[in-house]
Amino acid sequence: MTRVGARGDRRAGECNREPLAMARIQCSCGRAYTIPDDRLGTPVKCAACKRTFVAGAIDLSRPRPSRAATAQAIASPGKLRVGELAVIRGLLTREQLNACLRYQQDVRKLPGQDDLRLGAVLVGKRLLTQAQLNALLKEQHQGAVSAAASAVELTPSQAGGRPVTDEQREAVRRSVEAAAQQQAEREAKAAVAAAHPGLLSRVRGVHVAIAACVPVVAIVVALAWPDPAAKRVLVAYLESCDEAAVAPDASLALASLGLAVREFGDITLLPSARLDYSEELAAFARQGDLADDWWELLATVPMSDAKYDALVLLVGAFPEGLTPRKIGGLQATEQPAVCRMVSRQRGMSMLSDGRYRFVLLKASSPTWRCDWKVAACELAAVVK
Repeated sequence: MTRVGARGDRRAGECNREPLAMARIQCSCGRAYTIPDDRLGTPVKCAACKRTFVAGAIDLSRPRPSRAATAQAIASPGKLRVGELAVIRGLLTREQLNACLRYQQDVRKLPGQDDLRLGAVLVGKRLLTQAQLNALLKEQHQGAVSAAASAVELTPSQAGGRPVTDEQREAVRRSVEAAAQQQAEREAKAAVAAAHPGLLSRVRGVHVAIAACVPVVAIVVALAWPDPAAKRVLVAYLESCDEAAVAPDASLALASLGLAVREFGDITLLPSARLDYSEELAAFARQGDLADDWWELLATVPMSDAKYDALVLLVGAFPEGLTPRKIGGLQATEQPAVCRMVSRQRGMSMLSDGRYRFVLLKASSPTWRCDWKVAACELAAVVK
């Protein structure tokens, strides 16, 4: 593998006394180099973005992308990075974006700067305003949600019909309690009607009745005990997404996933994660020169990928005016679940069968609370 850099072409020329034919190559990040012709077709490593690519001469006569290709890219903002989206929108030139990417790579090598985001660089260099960056981030997020929704096509079938509802479980519990009470009353009356048995016999009779009822009650309660709240919300949401319904229950999700569900079942909850944003909110509060906006926090404050992804999904649930500096603290719980479905995307006719991974979120702060809601869905495996 050949590593090319700013001085790669000069060193290659100095190694040979006879002049060599040179070719112009370019990395996908935009960095261009000059190398000898005999290195064309070999792998090289870009000194700017550290990617490895196969060297190929630049076709200087290549036309600019067609309007159709640009329109297709604009129609899928969820698949684009913020920088690429800014170039398509005409807010940046390709040269400005490449320069900022090189600057970001150089700064990330410094201690404590490995999480520097491109949005912060673009605003810091005054190439974008904060309002423009927020608009791009929102557009990117909305496009990602739509792309995730359009990829959903599957759903597991139910083995035994529709799931038991909470009302049915409650009715079973009440029936069990009533039966136990009636049994106790019958035992008491039988003891009184007997020929005045001794105290020991009475105690023994009550103990036998209790011992006989306990296993039955335990089995019925175990079967009728309600599922965890997150699972109940997911079941209710998938039921409301029935393909015969007009629209799903919006109160059960952060945003509609566009599902039209025919069958579902086999829901399995995966290990949950608790996310505390205290440190991130405190770090953002210390940066008084930034706009009090959640997208500003996402663009400037370093955080783990799990926290970042969950907060991006939660942004749409925050009430208007509940900004990072006013919320007073934020804790969230992420509950992933795997479910098999037979479904289609609303507006489409093709059904597919497979397993999906759902993400449910709940969050709370001193001034606000959001109970379990379905936040995202992605394909896990196709059922053949």
